[in-house]
Amino acid sequence: MKKEHKEHLAVSLFLKHVETLDLPTPIVLGAPADAIIDIAQTLSKAQFVTDSVVEVAEAKRAGVSINLLDPLSTKATEKASSIIVFIPKSKALINSTLEMAARWVEQGTPFILVGEKAAGIESAKYAYERYVGVVDEKIVGNHSALYKGTVSVEHNKVDTKKAFTETPITVDGVTVKTAALPGVFNHGALDDGTKLLLSHIPYDGKNVLDMACGSGVIGALYKSKNPEANVDFADASIYATLSATETLRQNNLVGDVFLSDTFETIPKKEYDLIIVNPPFHTGIATDYSFIEKFTRNANNYLARGGEVYTVANKFLKYKPLLEERVGSTETIFEDRRYSVYKTIKRIGQVRPARIERRSRQ
Repeated sequence: MKKEHKEHLAVSLFLKHVETLDLPTPIVLGAPADAIIDIAQTLSKAQFVTDSVVEVAEAKRAGVSINLLDPLSTKATEKASSIIVFIPKSKALINSTLEMAARWVEQGTPFILVGEKAAGIESAKYAYERYVGVVDEKIVGNHSALYKGTVSVEHNKVDTKKAFTETPITVDGVTVKTAALPGVFNHGALDDGTKLLLSHIPYDGKNVLDMACGSGVIGALYKSKNPEANVDFADASIYATLSATETLRQNNLVGDVFLSDTFETIPKKEYDLIIVNPPFHTGIATDYSFIEKFTRNANNYLARGGEVYTVANKFLKYKPLLEERVGSTETIFEDRRYSVYKTIKRIGQVRPARIERRSRQ
């Protein structure tokens, strides 16, 4: 009997019916990292693919082989008898993910899409029909749904020039053109939290890191305002790092872009300033894993007197982690939705911090 995934209802639905779906050598895209091992035990010849280096690391720790996808690729690196897609964390990614996955295989290949109703699986049926083909079978249960059909829509080779959404962003009279793939944070617009962060950070740093950079808008604006600064960018998603790289190219700016789980693959540096608008969702649930990893290692990458500027939804308990793990933290702005924190590196030993976790949808 398969393990019940209370936090992954769609995985439970899929595992319940997997034996009837006839999937000998599938490509599995977007499976929750902590459920991959159970899926792998059932589908021993599955090829797992993800866009996040966080999920790559978690899967490999569980002994499961997994590859990082290239969202601009025209086909998969290996042939597969079928495609299984777990609905993306971002609804903005549904269309591009289905189009990309269907492009990987030949027409007539079985294609399964599965996800929770709360994540938008019901409305994803229209995207399935547009980018994959007709839904031949629908299975429901566990507040989730599974669509099965075959690839019947013809796809042309991806045009990388049209893959990015280009958006001019102006802050305090300075304009940059952002380039973003679907689902990337600040795709097509500047969110309110980032606007607040940009209006409160100092622009006199020499070595600056745009952490969880998304499209790279923060770092690009910083570099445009302070051309003498060395600005680096980091994100765990290949969608984001490709977007940030293209944003730099579009604006004739220079900076290093790291595909990294927080500081994991960033060479040892001492930053005067780290700017971060942290991700806090895994699917639709609140997730503190990013800020916990970030605060554990931030001091190792800050120069003496270095500062971290953070923006967060007001309900999130970030200040205790910043205060206890990184250094003295003050709230420099707060309204009914957001808080902006300024943290100065502490010299010496720090104590472990505890935070109260709660789910928020």
